[in-house]
Amino acid sequence: MEIFETMMALLKTYLSAFTLLCGLPIFLLSGCDMLFPESGIERDKREQREVVNGFFATYWKGAKISLRSIPVDADTETMDFAAIREQQAQDLNLGKHLRKIYDWESPLTNKPTGETKQLTTKEFLELAQETYLLSDALEGIDEDAYPTFGEIVHHSSRILKKEPTELPAFWNNSMDHWMFALVLESGFNLGSCRTYELDKVRPHELPSSDYRIFAALHKGVDHLRNRWYYLADESFSKAIAETDSKNITLQEHTRESLRNSPIGSFSPEEQFRLVARAASYLLRGFSRQQTDDEALRQKAFEDIEAALADFHTLGMENELVWLAESYLYIHNEEQEKAVAALAKLQRSNLLTTREHRLLEDAKTHITNRDPESALNIITDKMIVYELGFSYTLSYASEIHWMKLLTTTAQEQKITERFKEWEQVLDKTSKYLSVDRLKEVWK
Repeated sequence: MEIFETMMALLKTYLSAFTLLCGLPIFLLSGCDMLFPESGIERDKREQREVVNGFFATYWKGAKISLRSIPVDADTETMDFAAIREQQAQDLNLGKHLRKIYDWESPLTNKPTGETKQLTTKEFLELAQETYLLSDALEGIDEDAYPTFGEIVHHSSRILKKEPTELPAFWNNSMDHWMFALVLESGFNLGSCRTYELDKVRPHELPSSDYRIFAALHKGVDHLRNRWYYLADESFSKAIAETDSKNITLQEHTRESLRNSPIGSFSPEEQFRLVARAASYLLRGFSRQQTDDEALRQKAFEDIEAALADFHTLGMENELVWLAESYLYIHNEEQEKAVAALAKLQRSNLLTTREHRLLEDAKTHITNRDPESALNIITDKMIVYELGFSYTLSYASEIHWMKLLTTTAQEQKITERFKEWEQVLDKTSKYLSVDRLKEVWK
């Protein structure tokens, strides 16, 4: 009996020590956070990495790589889809479901795929598991090591004798990713995939000032949408730096659009500089207002003033101006002017019912002398996102290369395939708990 008690005592001591040792690294790591707290920009970057490396983005990245790795170039004369499928299944470690989903023969040849079989619950679970395994196969693979999507479509349309697709001479990886990001803004609910595409865009690689500025603004707006205010500050700062360049260069369609709607005697280049800089200052000011960095929050007011200075130089009156004026008047506690500016903003058709109600709440806070609450509403991410995106990216529908995914029957089929992926991904997401995945492999 004494031996048994002694053994139990020793076991308890061992288990206590083992528990302490196992917990020690966690304690030490958590202690590091206390000693070296994560900065705002570090937090934003960490959260961004989690999104662009997450399940949904992995599914999307795998699809992009499966398309961009198709072996075609200017010298290719034939395409052996059976061989392509087999090679990609091997290279990407694709399971039976992803093999079918990442099959590009039908979209590229316009051949019907036949009736699509609805997956069972067990098959959805298997697909989720395959996607998790795919993330290991994609480790260290950069899709930009392959030809662009545009190049693949261009070469395959020639090989398969389909309607030709012409690419601008300046096409590159950043243009490719930006095109997808813009397409994903309408008609798709794949937010993390859109963030993945924008993360791959390098504005400095784009061919003209208007594209570089618009892309930086787009990245900033997406950061706002994700509440990454420090990353948004960086993106809008880059846009501002570009607007201050001595030599503003514009694509012809941008210049033509500005000529058709001139403001005063400003040249298209100067008009663009002032409008883009004002929008960039405004959006950066709202980003800084929402950070927890007091120094940045103090600078937010200066950004709003700079935005209004450019807007007033142009003599502009629109939602962005009224939004900036609302902020300025609330900040200065000018009640009547603030309420009047909000009333103008409420008449906008660009805002939803929800945002109209928020603006009414802001007016109530102003009347009750609660400017801080009113400012929080004015800088609400949805209000800023809706107006910022509507103005800064409304040009996209006029860009010829933006229609790359809808111009020919072949490209329409590819867009349809992306739509199918979205539906499958939406259903698969219901089976992503670890417990559900384990059930498949019992």
